[in-house]
Amino acid sequence: MSDSEFEELKKEFVEKLNKMAINSPNTLITHEHLHSLLYRWKRWGDEEIVTSWLKSQLETSSTCLSLLKAFVSTGSSQGLNDYLATITRSIKLENIEEFLKIEDIQNALNNVELTTLDYENQDAVRAFEEAIERREKTLKDEG
Repeated sequence: MSDSEFEELKKEFVEKLNKMAINSPNTLITHEHLHSLLYRWKRWGDEEIVTSWLKSQLETSSTCLSLLKAFVSTGSSQGLNDYLATITRSIKLENIEEFLKIEDIQNALNNVELTTLDYENQDAVRAFEEAIERREKTLKDEG
């Protein structure tokens, strides 16, 4: 593939995401590869369009939760005497901050009642809250 062909594909990719953001935002916000798409969209497209669209996704709790789930990483660990692996889910705040302010997400989640959410959404909120606690603890320990 030549450089010009690749540049054309990148342009087409950005155009499709721009259209998707307008015409079917729910499909985009719930896409299983949203996290990866966001990085490329921002890098190859207009950062302001990406940021503006993401901010608009914070207006409802369901889209905010979908966004949060896109940033959850899953890992596993297993000790020598363990029969089963321990699954952990976490969020790196730095990844979110590539696009949005943490405070904006916290504000969007203010009225969300954790007990009314399904397991996957609860897990995302917990991972987010734990990431904030880790950061606060780190800052406190450094200060």
